[in-house]
Amino acid sequence: MNSPRSNSLNHASLIVYFDGDCPLCRREIAFFRKREAPGRIHWINICDSSEDGLGANLSRCDAMKRFTVRKSDGSLLSGAPAFVEMWKLTPGFSWLGHLGQYKSIGIILEMLYRGFLKIRPQLQRLFKKA
Repeated sequence: MNSPRSNSLNHASLIVYFDGDCPLCRREIAFFRKREAPGRIHWINICDSSEDGLGANLSRCDAMKRFTVRKSDGSLLSGAPAFVEMWKLTPGFSWLGHLGQYKSIGIILEMLYRGFLKIRPQLQRLFKKA
């Protein structure tokens, strides 16, 4: 018997895990959901999913630490490489996703992402107030 997660993967090219309790994350995901090509991305709110519902090799703790996606082959990517995969499937952002595949650009994006992680708690507080 297939789980809902495996059924979604049969139709979607990518699973995106997001923190549904984070106001900043909710806004960002809503932005990308409006722009995605239907059926290409399956969105999973980490907060509404059981540990088993996240799939193999991904704990809730790890998923909450860094933006994470699962490719159709089951492999996981986090941080900037995860954004690159999502962008590749998002109309209007696919150029950025393809650009992000270049090693030097990927390194810069990951450095920017790590910088963002340091200020994320302050941004979350700002978005909670808004």
